[in-house]
Amino acid sequence: MTASQLKNSLLYVVLAVLLASCGETECIDTERSDYYKNIIKEWFVADSIKSRELVDDTGFSQTLLKVSCDTFIVKDACSDDCGTSYDRFMYSVGFRTSVSPYSFSVDISSGCITNWEDKNQFTLKVTISNTISGTFQAATYDIVTNENIEKNANIKYFEDYPLDVELKGVLEITFNEISDFSDIKTVLYAKGKGIVMFVDGNGNRYMVR
Repeated sequence: MTASQLKNSLLYVVLAVLLASCGETECIDTERSDYYKNIIKEWFVADSIKSRELVDDTGFSQTLLKVSCDTFIVKDACSDDCGTSYDRFMYSVGFRTSVSPYSFSVDISSGCITNWEDKNQFTLKVTISNTISGTFQAATYDIVTNENIEKNANIKYFEDYPLDVELKGVLEITFNEISDFSDIKTVLYAKGKGIVMFVDGNGNRYMVR
C-alpha cells in the first residue's frame, strides 16, 4: 500500500467514525416524553380527594388524612446535544392514618426520554413509615418499563380493580419481605384517588370508604 493509499484509507476511517458519532448524538425524544408526561399526570390525586374514612377487617374505623400535596416544575431540567431543552415536574402527596402508625408519601416525577435512555425517567415512588416498628418501606414504579426499580416488591398494574367500587388504573405493590407483622405487606394506589387499600403483616385489610 502506497503512502497515498494509506492516507486515503485513514481518511475513510476517520470519516466513518464521525458519521457514526453523528448518528449516535443523544437527543431528547420530545414526542415520547410528552406522551409519558401526560400518562403520569393521571396518577395525581384529585383536588377533591381530602381526608377519608378508613375501615379495617375488624370493623374499626379511623381516618386516612391527606396531609400534603405539592407540585414543582423545573424549567429546562433536561438538555441534549441537539439544542433541545425540556422541563420536568415533581409531584408529591402525603397521607397519614389518624390512629394506626402509618404514613404514606407518594412522589411522582417526570424526566425526558432520549434515544439512549428511557429508564427511570417517569416514576411513581411510594414510601411507607411505621412508628411502631420504626421501619421505612419504599418501592418505585417505572411508568415506561412497568418495572419496580428497587426489585424489593412485586408491582402489578390493573386497568380495572374491583373493590367495593370499581377503580380504573391501580398499582398493587406487594413487598417481598417485611421486618415486623405491623408493617404493611401490600398497598393499593389508584389514579386520581391515591391510597385506597393496604394490608398489614397479620393479613388485616384496611379499606378506604
